[in-house]
Amino acid sequence: MRHLILGDIHGQFDALIRVLKKADYDPSCDILYCVGDLTDRGPDSAKVLDFCIRHEVCSVRGNHDIWFMDYLTRGLTPSVWLRQGGYETIASWKKDILTREPVLDYYQKMPYYREIQPEGISIAIIHGGLIPEIPLIKQDSAVLTWDRYFWMFEQDPKLSYDRIFLGHTALSGSARINKHNVINVDTGAGYNQKLTVMDMVTLGKFEYKIY
Repeated sequence: MRHLILGDIHGQFDALIRVLKKADYDPSCDILYCVGDLTDRGPDSAKVLDFCIRHEVCSVRGNHDIWFMDYLTRGLTPSVWLRQGGYETIASWKKDILTREPVLDYYQKMPYYREIQPEGISIAIIHGGLIPEIPLIKQDSAVLTWDRYFWMFEQDPKLSYDRIFLGHTALSGSARINKHNVINVDTGAGYNQKLTVMDMVTLGKFEYKIY
């Protein structure tokens, strides 16, 4: 059994299928995680959501996921969301009609962070960042979904995890690990660059270049 983690997918369904094929993903024995931002920017957010629901992808909640939840539950369409991929997501949602209830259920059960321990390796999964001195359970949800400072300035996490996986801050190039074992797997799928999936135990990675 492998514990695989995807970077920010951002509606790139074709890239999702192709990168998982490169990784020889087997849903019967692999567990699939994601650092969030399933939707927006790419053309096929509805297809991505359908895949994640059917394959029980263990995602954490990103800022784009929150925007889409606000659209589904309250019909909100803030201009900041529309400018950053909301138009594409609405178009995909209307074209590839999904049953609303399973999508809402999937999102409402999606946590802001996850803690796992495959093969004795303690791992935390978040979308954005965290404040090092505060335990995950007490972190502000806005920090977990929006913060970039934690990654960009390579803070010492000062938390009892062997590895912390995150996304949100898109990289130009491959997934990267900093000197404090914080691993960024957002390789710019939302900007038509690459989508990455990584084995969280071996740190072996697979990439698909979108354009």
